[in-house]
Amino acid sequence: MILGTHVEEIPSGLFESTDLEEFIVPDSSCLRSIGDGAFAETLLKAVNLPASVREIGQWAFSDCTKLESVTWHDSIEEIGSRAFEGDSSLASIGRIPYGLKSLGGYAFAECVKLCGNIMIPDGVSRIESSVFDGCLMLKDVSLPSSVTHVAAAAFRNCVNLETLSVYTLEPPEVGRRDAFENLNCTLQVPCMGAAIYRIADGWDYFGDNIEEISPYRLVVESNNDKYGSVQVTTPATCESDIVTVSAVPAPLCHFVCWRDRSGNKLSEANPYVFALTSDLNLIAEFRSDADTVVWYTVGYDPMPEGGRVRVECEGVEVQPGGHLESGSVLSLQAKADAGYRFAAWWDGESAPSREYYLDADLEISATFTPLVSNEGLDKGLCRIWPNPADGHFYVELGRDACLEILSAQGVVVRPAMELDAGCHEVNMSGQAAGLYFLRLTASQESRVFKLLLR
Repeated sequence: MILGTHVEEIPSGLFESTDLEEFIVPDSSCLRSIGDGAFAETLLKAVNLPASVREIGQWAFSDCTKLESVTWHDSIEEIGSRAFEGDSSLASIGRIPYGLKSLGGYAFAECVKLCGNIMIPDGVSRIESSVFDGCLMLKDVSLPSSVTHVAAAAFRNCVNLETLSVYTLEPPEVGRRDAFENLNCTLQVPCMGAAIYRIADGWDYFGDNIEEISPYRLVVESNNDKYGSVQVTTPATCESDIVTVSAVPAPLCHFVCWRDRSGNKLSEANPYVFALTSDLNLIAEFRSDADTVVWYTVGYDPMPEGGRVRVECEGVEVQPGGHLESGSVLSLQAKADAGYRFAAWWDGESAPSREYYLDADLEISATFTPLVSNEGLDKGLCRIWPNPADGHFYVELGRDACLEILSAQGVVVRPAMELDAGCHEVNMSGQAAGLYFLRLTASQESRVFKLLLR
């Protein structure tokens, strides 16, 4: 079956328990959501989702016992509970989408053949119950500093897991001790963190089987696995932040350069030696020796509701529907109208100005949301980001408020500041890493928020 390009949602239970073996979604599809149980208990063997998809519902592909692989894009923001539960043939899901914000409980439970490495992206804060319970073939799992909670049975019975890496000095809360039941792996934690985790509730399960690693997460990948592979020949350690990475072209292919996830060119050196001083997604760009110039289409709405979008390439504005050569670096700018704020790009990135490396046809979209002006801090406070923060963070308010910053021990480290409605940058680069509390007060009402400073 081939999906029409104008379908935005597959309704809940549409193909549930049918004999459907193949479902093709064109790359030009505007499909955004797959409903609860839409493909549950079907005979699908492969799932290939277009870049337009944002949400996979609960039980969407559960008990598809012939499903072997899932291909998706970084645009996915939510994977519902039990979405792939019981898919006993599922071996490959590639990389978890970078744009993911929510991974539901039991999402991959009993996927007994799911193998390789799982890297939870930075936007996820909770590892829900039994999310990888019974994934017998998993080898490595990496949790970002944004994770604050690991629920019951999250990694239970991952009997072949070799390493579980956690990139935060403050141990995430563990729902129940069975989160790690039947694991016999090494727990990797940031430098100076072994003693903390050894006595932390739940994490004490690992006893002395804890080792310290660099506090910064390095992810290295190829832009095309058919064109070349990458390897970290010298990883960062607690004693040295110097890293060496190498790019190995496939036959009849060549290495071009290293880029970060936003497409910024970092180096043409191979091997590439550098100091790792923050989390980094490093991409090796390979091309085939036979490659000719490839042109891609860039589409976007320059005036979406609530704001304006501008796209440039080498200082020249790109018109909607314009064609650019593969490898072009786009400069994307989003500006909110009065009464609105910029929320996010189509792929989940939240910086209003950014660069993007063009390697396929691209449909750019930006979301703007109204500023809230209702009474009360719950509605008047828009957001605090990033969290965790590196030296500074931003507070965006829908109304005037007073901000006070306290240490984890309750000591005032920044006296009360009067802030007008709008966006404010707060610099804490002189403070020690750790947990802080932000107290916001307006009209005799007060709320406290947690902030983790790295």
